[in-house]
Amino acid sequence: MNSNDMQELYDLAQTNTDVYWHAVNLPYRFASWALDDERNGRLWRNADGSLAAGAIRQGAWAELDAVLPPATWANGIADAVIAWGCECARHLQIGGSHPYVQTPTDCHFIWRF
Repeated sequence: MNSNDMQELYDLAQTNTDVYWHAVNLPYRFASWALDDERNGRLWRNADGSLAAGAIRQGAWAELDAVLPPATWANGIADAVIAWGCECARHLQIGGSHPYVQTPTDCHFIWRF
């Protein structure tokens, strides 16, 4: 992910502030060294090219931060984000760890591997 991608993801979260409870510390999370490696972030787009969802693998906290607006749950994009998160978890190789999913809203979750 580059700085334009991060701005686009931040803007997506800001358009859903009524359901995106974690937006307040998103700039802090985007400053993470995890994003020094572009493989730690991923965006998913709608057919028209607009941003649908995004996720960041935060290795330091063994978390997956994801911005998933409500439409992504209906159109299958959320499934793709979660599948990518599962693949990330396999690469982290944290022994004995189980996924922890915090879902206070439809729009964002933090997944601890």
